Amino acid sequence: STVLRLRIVSFSVQLRHPGATSINTMAAAVEQFAFGKIVKGFAVFSAVCQVVCAGCHLYNQLRYVHLDWNDGDDFTGETTYAWRSVFNFAPTTIVLIWTPVIFAVLAVSQFVRGLQYLKLCATYTRTCVFHTIMCMFGAFGYAGEW
Repeated sequence: STVLRLRIVSFSVQLRHPGATSINTMAAAVEQFAFGKIVKGFAVFSAVCQVVCAGCHLYNQLRYVHLDWNDGDDFTGETTYAWRSVFNFAPTTIVLIWTPVIFAVLAVSQFVRGLQYLKLCATYTRTCVFHTIMCMFGAFGYAGEW
């Protein structure tokens, strides 16, 4: 299976560069193939971990949040404070609460062909950088709150 894949990679290199039959070109193609496999595995693993992190973080944030409806005719009472502390458009709330969820949606969308954001996943290097940034700023900082 691996030999067949290497032959396919070397054949695709020869199609792109007809005169490229040297060992260096073939070695570069094999290295790129290996790097791609590593990045794909890293991307799948970090996306799954990010979904788990986002789920646990949202569970912790929404555990005691519920909507309270006012029983009487007084509609001026503050009954939705807990709900509005999580669901609002304040920039600090969006960054602090919704960062793991946003990163999880972006990470999972890279595996769905119609939802891919090509600026994030056009090359293996971009994919690796995105998932590293996602792990550093969207997962590790929120992992201790479980």
